[in-house]
Amino acid sequence: MVIELEVRRFRCGRAACPVSTFAEQVDGVTQWRQRRTPELRGLLERVALALAGRAGARLAAVLGTVVSRCTLLRLIRALPDPQVGQVTVLGVDEFARRKGQTYATILIDMATHRPVDVLDGREAQALADWLTAHPGVQTICRDCAGGYAEGARLGEQGYQGSVRTIRRYLDPLRAG
Repeated sequence: MVIELEVRRFRCGRAACPVSTFAEQVDGVTQWRQRRTPELRGLLERVALALAGRAGARLAAVLGTVVSRCTLLRLIRALPDPQVGQVTVLGVDEFARRKGQTYATILIDMATHRPVDVLDGREAQALADWLTAHPGVQTICRDCAGGYAEGARLGEQGYQGSVRTIRRYLDPLRAG
């Protein structure tokens, strides 16, 4: 579908103005510095979230819009992160950013299996600060690291809640 649209272009009369021309925008059809309508962008975002990459580009071509796989991935990266609701069951584990040098802690909402936050380091105080800032956690699933047990205890004191801690949730081979 091709939309032929005629809009007015205005010129700024001031010499000091950094923008010399202005084009009028039509609500719902055009946006500033965009080549696609908001509806087409929404369609491509949904295709990108469902299929991403090459498969999404093939579906978009069938739907009548030619886009590259890189464009679809760029649309995904431009989307805002989904809001994290109340976390009641929290998974806590560490991972190596650079093996043997820098580590971080990942927090996962065990109800939705989605990452909630990434904390620098593996220290107890970082987990305690996060728990204090986000009250309502009832259960923490963690590995055997003593720092996470201490962080859960300190965080529980910070907001006067009761937290039940479960160990060894990630590695069933170590659970023996």
